[in-house]
Amino acid sequence: MKKLFTLVCLLAAAGWTFAQNYTTASSTGTEAAFDYAATGSSIMAGANPATDQLSAAQTIPFTFTFYGQAVTQYKVSDNGYITFNTGATTSDPNNGTLPNALSPTNAIFAFWDALDVSSAGNGSADAVKSWTYGTTPTRIHVIEWYSVTPTGATPSTQVFLYATIRLYECGDFDVVLPFGGTVTTSATIGAQDATGANAVTASGPSAAFPTGLTGPGSDDVVHNFFWGGVNYDVAVTTMNLNDYVTVGSNNLQIGVKNFGSTTITSLDLNYTVNGGSNQSSNITGISIAPGASTTINHPVPLSISTGGSNYQLCVWADNLNSGNPDGRSCNDELCRDLFGINGNSGDKHVLIEEFTGAWCGWCPHGAEYLEAIESGSSGPDVEIASAHLGPAVGGNDAMENQPSKDLRTNFNVSSYPSAMVDRVLYSGEAKEPHSRSYWQSNTTAQLAEFTPCDLTVTNTYSQSTRQVEANVTVDFTDYAIGDIRVFLYVTEDHVSGSGAGYDQVNYLYQNASYSSSVYYNAGDPIINYDHRHVLREAFPSVTGNSGLIPATANPLDSYTYSTSFTLSANYDENEVRLVGVVAYYSTSMGEREVINTAGTTLNIVGVDPSEERVGIEVYPNPASDIAIVNLGFDAASDAEISLTNQYGQVVATLGNSSFHAGSSKVSFDVKDLANGVYFVNVKTSNGSFAEKIVVSR
Repeated sequence: MKKLFTLVCLLAAAGWTFAQNYTTASSTGTEAAFDYAATGSSIMAGANPATDQLSAAQTIPFTFTFYGQAVTQYKVSDNGYITFNTGATTSDPNNGTLPNALSPTNAIFAFWDALDVSSAGNGSADAVKSWTYGTTPTRIHVIEWYSVTPTGATPSTQVFLYATIRLYECGDFDVVLPFGGTVTTSATIGAQDATGANAVTASGPSAAFPTGLTGPGSDDVVHNFFWGGVNYDVAVTTMNLNDYVTVGSNNLQIGVKNFGSTTITSLDLNYTVNGGSNQSSNITGISIAPGASTTINHPVPLSISTGGSNYQLCVWADNLNSGNPDGRSCNDELCRDLFGINGNSGDKHVLIEEFTGAWCGWCPHGAEYLEAIESGSSGPDVEIASAHLGPAVGGNDAMENQPSKDLRTNFNVSSYPSAMVDRVLYSGEAKEPHSRSYWQSNTTAQLAEFTPCDLTVTNTYSQSTRQVEANVTVDFTDYAIGDIRVFLYVTEDHVSGSGAGYDQVNYLYQNASYSSSVYYNAGDPIINYDHRHVLREAFPSVTGNSGLIPATANPLDSYTYSTSFTLSANYDENEVRLVGVVAYYSTSMGEREVINTAGTTLNIVGVDPSEERVGIEVYPNPASDIAIVNLGFDAASDAEISLTNQYGQVVATLGNSSFHAGSSKVSFDVKDLANGVYFVNVKTSNGSFAEKIVVSR
């Protein structure tokens, strides 16, 4: 014993240390709640901060433990790292091998190399920003180098990188490389303690930036850092059930992630309902590497006995690798409040709220995506409201209004074109507004979702006073619970005007990547552009008011929201649509979904008998072969009948003759027309009238 003690003393005198360190593991893909393009709070922006700059001290919204020491603040270097040494004054661009006491200490290196936060170039604006997501005690604080440029490279749309550090409230951290262009620089990815004596390197000092990253989280490169004292740590991260669960037997799919440093080959998966008996099952035949995730089907289905009742489902994992307890308890359990329903769905319709602007060069491409949805099989069951907004800097939009601004504020709109589909927070998105690439698939998915109610919109409109009396009626087909509110949108279709506030900037013009687009030869800007589904008004607001529907609604309950307003003289009454919406209200993302929607045109009453009117009905609609136009004239009249596409171009002349009072029919062949939205136009001496038809084969 004496000899051993002497040896330890000699080793200590020689400078040997025995300290815990982080272990690392690489994985692919990030969970749904993380989005590299989240807005965040700016720490550095591309007003060209000084080269090799450290930020002011930034505060972490929770206490984080780094190398065994509690920290609450950090500084950001433009060169791809953070330091918890808030007294640091120098930003080091020269990455190297770790550990090294001359390198930044008490630091995490996301992609340490000489980088610039540049205002040059024509891609996304360079920045370093931060944000936090999740709820206590499993919040995640994010620091991201956003579209930054390697020093010496010419800033462009091709030379950029994104690198992210995520600090977990429950412990540990990771580095995510989610997206980038052509990057030839190399870097260090790792961490070093406050002394510079202990460090860990995940990759480097000649780490290449990964190629082929697409942006969606499924291919994100993740370097996980696990504190050496936690070998076994499995967190339940997701479950397949939403807020409503049907009476009877329900399959339970559980997502788990390994936050420990040991591969998990077996575990017990447990759940309770309302604190009752534990439904536990031993799961074998799995292999969850450190940092990796998987989905497990629990063998015991969840049984719901009664509709209209609340249930709390709690799920956790233990008995890791046959006998090992979970080494960290703060992230063990995931609980979700569920509400039992009978499964009697109403007729589901989908609301798409688009964010666009006349200044937005990619927004014509968004319009094409909406056109595809309208002209497809989903078209008749979709309502669209396009919120026009001006940019933060430069440009303008003459159709911007308060409802659109309120939507931007409430839903943190930061990119154009983007859209919300039923205000759902979709997997892989950081907020409800999302890219046009997913509008169609998300719309299709939403149309198959359960809704506990039907919705109808009725109105009367006086042409002489332009007064509108509107009612939105919600008829419940099943139980519903929560803060449910009703509101009414007023939209106007086919809006055009003169000047920069209406002329549409068009990045598709002569862009070889979009040679098949209808906007390829349309000019830039597009003069007299046809703006579709323009949001004009919202009553009482874009989220509705509380008090109409109680906290619990029962089957056969019916509630009506009524409002009256004067239609602006600037709006074309023939293009106005009233869109009723019933939605959950919350200030939290992911908790304010649209339950159902419905729309209608103005119902004109009190028409001057001396004024000629033309009734138009087109069927079948959508049409795939022969379409029939049923015309109703108040009096004998000469009329020109034509078919135009959504851009106002005449594609067919259907008739030019005299019609007697009463009903007449005109048929035409649509087999040679491309799928899309068209308009049957009837022009008489007293005005023009139109009706939409969708061609879909």
